[in-house]
Amino acid sequence: MLPAISSLTAISPTVTVPELSKDQFVEYRVTVSDGISQASDSVRIDLRNIVRTPLFVTPQLQVAASFTTNVRKLIGDHRFGLAGSANSEIGPLSFVGVKYSDGEFTANASPMPEAFTKPVDFKLASQPVGFGAQPHIGIAQEDQNRFRMFVNTSGDTFESLIDYTLDKPCSVSFGVLANGAPHAIFLGQRDKGFSILRLSSGSGNVGTFANLYRVDTSGRSFCALLSADTPVDGITFSEFRYLQDLIALDTDNNMISVFAQSGAAGVDTVQYALKQTTSVQLNATGTLKFVKATEVGGFNNLRSALAMLFSDGRHDGEHRLVIAGITSTRQLVQETYSWGAGIPVDVMLDNFDEDYSPEVIVLTSTSPYAVVFESMAANYGGFLPLGGPSFMEIGLGANSGLPRRLTTLGVPGMYVAFPEKKQVLVFGTPPRPERWGAQLTT
Repeated sequence: MLPAISSLTAISPTVTVPELSKDQFVEYRVTVSDGISQASDSVRIDLRNIVRTPLFVTPQLQVAASFTTNVRKLIGDHRFGLAGSANSEIGPLSFVGVKYSDGEFTANASPMPEAFTKPVDFKLASQPVGFGAQPHIGIAQEDQNRFRMFVNTSGDTFESLIDYTLDKPCSVSFGVLANGAPHAIFLGQRDKGFSILRLSSGSGNVGTFANLYRVDTSGRSFCALLSADTPVDGITFSEFRYLQDLIALDTDNNMISVFAQSGAAGVDTVQYALKQTTSVQLNATGTLKFVKATEVGGFNNLRSALAMLFSDGRHDGEHRLVIAGITSTRQLVQETYSWGAGIPVDVMLDNFDEDYSPEVIVLTSTSPYAVVFESMAANYGGFLPLGGPSFMEIGLGANSGLPRRLTTLGVPGMYVAFPEKKQVLVFGTPPRPERWGAQLTT
């Protein structure tokens, strides 16, 4: 006696279909037999059109670089590039330096002295932050209670500059104190609040650690931080501050805290005081978890807001991009954006289409489209509101990216890592004559 078709678990049909323009289904009639008896049933497979519109641009694939390892993290700018690989999502990241020359990518020996176990947060201190011309990379290693900073002084090697012990560091952000100097490292800590380190310039514009500057002992998990150096509306702050307002996201409960300076007698005595705490404006029906955050802002104001990703972890679920910033009148503002499908994995600020408005680009792992929200600010230095979403087709399985505005490495473009394919793809900007009145070249 054969079991019913519905109780069989060994039937695994594989179906390949061309790209669809609308939802469809295919139906199979399956018959099994043991030579004496047979049973038949119908199997229906629903096929869904995954094309997303409207399109932001159609990116031009410049380079498809293959690796022997699963690249899961990209770090770099116009000066250098690092590719971090791990065998699994939770495995330690080992880095190689990457360059593009003579039509191909080349990888040198590891520029970092060790692999970094997860959870870990990386932050590149770019030149506008004030750490000098050499690249500095801050690394928070939560499970090792350790903050590291590496500097690239020459060649392809990063040397250890700071090795500091503190409890559960889960995020790194850079900022300034006292209207420009000295410079500061903001470290969010899981269940511990945050700590601030002061960094002074050493010889050759290489930062040198000075001292622990301030500590918050609230016990919250501030795993995303931003010292809002410029207002999100693009208008200058009306008063001098030794400490800029600090936006801190408690990733355990999706609460935002804003800290403002208190007792401002001087940079050596000023303190942070809690100004307000409020829920992240998710506008969701279910429970969303924090995914990732990055600093965003209008042109020349790249640290005026915090872009935060949240998701319920389902492809067709609820996904949110929330922008939190401080206005010129020192008020916290939040704006919330969503899209229909695709689990978010990374977020970056870019000006991919080379026009007058920057974009927030969200990479998703389960959709072949990146999600784009473009600034619609009325003034040049402002950032909000955002328009969108619109979409760019880049391929399925994205995990990490570098924006076009930072990366040249021999070929300008947006770099995207696809770990399961063991590839890094570089996408260039198509001509946009409708915006500029003439073709652009990359």
